[in-house]
Amino acid sequence: MAYYIVAIDNMNDLPLFLYAIRDCNYKHLVGSRKGNMEHSFLLDEKAFKFAREARFLDKQEAFLRLEDKQKNGRRLAFLEYQYGSKEYIGLFQSVSRDEAMQQDGWTYDIESGIYYIVK
Repeated sequence: MAYYIVAIDNMNDLPLFLYAIRDCNYKHLVGSRKGNMEHSFLLDEKAFKFAREARFLDKQEAFLRLEDKQKNGRRLAFLEYQYGSKEYIGLFQSVSRDEAMQQDGWTYDIESGIYYIVK
């Protein structure tokens, strides 16, 4: 099963978004992309499909897709664009906070306290 890391279009929709996906598998994350902090979510395929159909993700240029195929215990990472094409960008892996802060983009798992990057 693939997973997606997404940010919703409008933070004012956050309560409605959380209510809408309450029965789906998801995890609330924090991330940074090109210096912009954002709330993001790890969604399974069912939750991702639902969020797209409910139009919470319409303004997102691309989504980070994490394949269940792994290399050395790390998930293959792709940018999946709004209209279906995807591009391999590296391996999704845990790193120290210091290493994460030196990158253009990172994800922080609030529950586990682990930082991730694609490398």
